[in-house]
Amino acid sequence: MTLAVGNLPRIVAALVLFHSIVSWPTMIPSYAAGNSWKIIHFPLRAALRRESEDNFLRLRLHSYGEARLIEQHVPPASALS
Repeated sequence: MTLAVGNLPRIVAALVLFHSIVSWPTMIPSYAAGNSWKIIHFPLRAALRRESEDNFLRLRLHSYGEARLIEQHVPPASALS
């Protein structure tokens, strides 16, 4: 990235540097609202498929189990009527 920025005008290079610093994950809480959406924990096991999708969703979404039961026991045509 430094080689690419080296050929840019100084103001553009300064903006790229500023953006890089402000976008660093540890800097975000200093300017973002406390209730804004942000990634706090990266689910590495799920991302690498070491944990099943079903298990991951069951642990994190409180109504996922209920939705799966409905999908399994209610025929698709009856869901519309």
